[in-house]
Amino acid sequence: MSKPVVVIRNLEDSPDWLDRRLLAAYWRTEYRVLQPPGFVFLPGQNLPAAAAEWLAGQGLSRWALLGAWNPHSSPLPAAANADRHQKLVQNLDRLGYSFLPATGAGTDGLWPPEDHCWVLDLPAEEAVRLGRLFEQNAILYWEQGGVVELWWLWQ
Repeated sequence: MSKPVVVIRNLEDSPDWLDRRLLAAYWRTEYRVLQPPGFVFLPGQNLPAAAAEWLAGQGLSRWALLGAWNPHSSPLPAAANADRHQKLVQNLDRLGYSFLPATGAGTDGLWPPEDHCWVLDLPAEEAVRLGRLFEQNAILYWEQGGVVELWWLWQ
């Protein structure tokens, strides 16, 4: 990848220079695919068995969960976030990637749910590029055989 990405598989082993409070908020977020098949993903965890089976049945071995709301965790008005999400959807459509609607919501209820896209078979470089394009601090990424990883994007 062109610029560093911090791959976080375990919260305790993440770099000391990362903002622990912000990182913990991402770690306490549940990422839900809204349409069937309807999976929930958690950073640092294995895929739910049903998700692994569904992906294998589709011949898929990687995915990313991308958002566009609240650039660099700076809250925006609802209309601005909706516009940013629509631009992400348009980008994914234009690039020809298959995706399903998803959300990310903190389990502590302190941060409202955000719209995301569960992008199937998205190459790592493209996932990072899109995450940075939409000024996101982090994305989720998974490759077959691994846990769901939180990728911290920094410039």
